[in-house]
Amino acid sequence: ILKIKMEDLASLVDETRINVSKVLNDLQEQGLVQLSRKEISIPALEKLTEKNK
Repeated sequence: ILKIKMEDLASLVDETRINVSKVLNDLQEQGLVQLSRKEISIPALEKLTEKNK
């Protein structure tokens, strides 16, 4: 579980909040992350890392 605001995450990765939000929403639709207020949960990290190889 990552507790972070979308604006802070966007700043860390040097991207706009809107682009970060789009990517996270896509990952959520694929079942790779779960989003809630100020929190990103990754239920199966291995699936997320396999997706990006």
